[in-house]
This record gives sequence, C-alpha cells and structure tokens, in this order.
Amino acid sequence: MEARILKLTPSLVDIFESCPRRYWYIYEPDSPHVEKRVSWQLSFGNSLHDALKEIYNQGGPPRVSLASLPGILEKVWRNEGYPDGELEKEKKTLGLEILERYLEENRFRSVWTIELEKQFTATMEGVTLSARVDRLDLLKPGLLIVDYKTGQGTLSENQLYISYLVVRANYRSNQDRPIRFLLLNLERQEERLIDVEEEKALSQIYYYREIKDQIIRREFPPNPSLPTCRYCEAVKICPYARQWERE
Repeated sequence: MEARILKLTPSLVDIFESCPRRYWYIYEPDSPHVEKRVSWQLSFGNSLHDALKEIYNQGGPPRVSLASLPGILEKVWRNEGYPDGELEKEKKTLGLEILERYLEENRFRSVWTIELEKQFTATMEGVTLSARVDRLDLLKPGLLIVDYKTGQGTLSENQLYISYLVVRANYRSNQDRPIRFLLLNLERQEERLIDVEEEKALSQIYYYREIKDQIIRREFPPNPSLPTCRYCEAVKICPYARQWERE
C-alpha cells in the first residue's frame, strides 16, 4: 500500500474530515464502492465555471458580446442531477442572467489572466497536494486566485490552504510575489478579498501528511451523526448509519 500515489484535494480532505469511513466508501478500491453524488447545484455551478472559462478564452468580458452568451452557455451546460426539466429550464435562465450581469459589470475591468480552470499539483514534505484553480490573475506585485461560487457556496479552509500551497509551489511565490484570494459569488455578484497567512498555510502541510499516513495505514473510523449521514452516499449500506435512518 505504501507505493500508492495519493493526491489530496480539498474536497477529498473535506470528506475525510467529516467521516473517514465515507472517504473509504467513495475512494478506496477495496470498499463496496459508491459514486459521489452529482447534485443539480453542482451541475449548475460547473456550467457557470465552464461558461466563464469560455468567455475568458475568447478574450474576456471586453471582447465577448451579450448576444453570444446563450450559445456559450448551451455549449457547456451540464444537466446531471436535475429532478425535472422545469427546474433545469429555470436554472438555465438564471445562469444566463448571471453571465449577462457578470459581462456588464466586468466590461471595463482590465485583468491579466494567466490560468483558467487549471489543476495544480505539488509534492511537499512527503505529501502530494492538488487543487483546481478557477482563475489565476497576475497582480503588481503578486498573484490573485479567483474562486467562483454559486448559491450558499463557501470556501473551505482546505480549499484555501491547498490552493495557496500548490500555486505557491508552482510559481515559486514568496514575499515579493504575494498570493491573494478573491472569492466571487456569481449569483450575488459579491466579492471578498482574502489574505492567507503564509506561516499558517505552510504548517498545514504536516496536517495533510498525517491524513495521507492515516489513509496508507488503512484507518477509516466512522463518524456517524445525523448531519453527516443524511447526505452520505453510503447511508443505505453503512452499518454505522443505520441508527440515523429512523430519524
């Protein structure tokens, strides 16, 4: 087992923290494997991510017309997880409205984008970390990691730290090239700048290495609770979740 190459991503670590047993069901080959759920909320968010990638590939808001947006959204639209066509139609209309507002509000902003939907990977202190960055802009000085969210989506600590660490490793960033986060809620068009404490981020590497070592040692203790089990993909087959099914 020690020969396995584990890449810890933010979502993987989030799942392991909530319940190591759930991680085992989803990711480990010796488990009665269950598929990670694809909700319509995830499909909706991914559709907007892909549409924005297409917009920036075409030169960004200054160069993309409003008239082209329906075609862009249709091209990248994901329909997994929608319970019915009516909800899907409603969300597609909302998605188009969001993109139109985004285009109008960013029409005259000048940004220097250097990466779009890029997967960054780095190995540090014996642990391999990987994170997908929605957009990476060049600042003077430094770098700006732009993260798009929809609905009530938030930036987990693992997403913050792992994204910071892998970008820092790939761009040899230091105090002369600080890295900042821009959390952008697409539905509310709200922006929040986040500064990361470098020392705290670097200390997290050892925490992630502990998680990797726990996985290698095959330690997947259950962490049953009503909030955790309710949304778990393995709730129907996990013996530790049965006590919560009646609630």
